Amino acid sequence: MKDRFGPLPDKASWLLMYFKLNILAKQADLQNCYVRHNVLTMEFKLENLPPRDKVLSFTAKAPSVLRIDASKGLKITISLDEKKKYQDQFADALELLQLYINS
Repeated sequence: MKDRFGPLPDKASWLLMYFKLNILAKQADLQNCYVRHNVLTMEFKLENLPPRDKVLSFTAKAPSVLRIDASKGLKITISLDEKKKYQDQFADALELLQLYINS
């Protein structure tokens, strides 16, 4: 985003990415979603788990290594490229969430 005042400040860019993560998490009906230590974590609501076909479709399309934990509800953790900066990892996480929603 750029306007007549120049490029968007980093803090404003982070704020927009954070809100986009929250919006996508709500669209995906996630209980919790975060990016930490080179990993995207998607936790699903126990009372509203996604259909198996949707999860399998997403896992087939996901370009990264992922783990599925179904011991307490459903939790998907996806490894992000540790060589990238955190902001780039966050952008990748947003793309992965969008991929899940479209699966």
